[in-house]
Amino acid sequence: MNLRFPGGSVCIQGFFDPSGTSGMREAQTLKYAMQKGYVDKDMKGWARDPYDPAFKKGALTNFSELPGFDSAFPEHPLSLCRELADLVTMAN
Repeated sequence: MNLRFPGGSVCIQGFFDPSGTSGMREAQTLKYAMQKGYVDKDMKGWARDPYDPAFKKGALTNFSELPGFDSAFPEHPLSLCRELADLVTMAN
């Protein structure tokens, strides 16, 4: 993340260990998404572009990466990354 200010800028990097909770978040949210009908057995609904649902190229955001799951997995690297980004942007 780059923060600009008069006279310069600062680059902030965060490093988050993916061991431990990574696969658990994906597995539990997939089970939930399938039970609720958000994702079917062919995995339709699992991955999508967060800004344009019609866009289907490249690495898309998967259901488990939605911010709404951060509170259920507070130690997951993605949750920690978003928490840092929120703290930095709120303080500036």
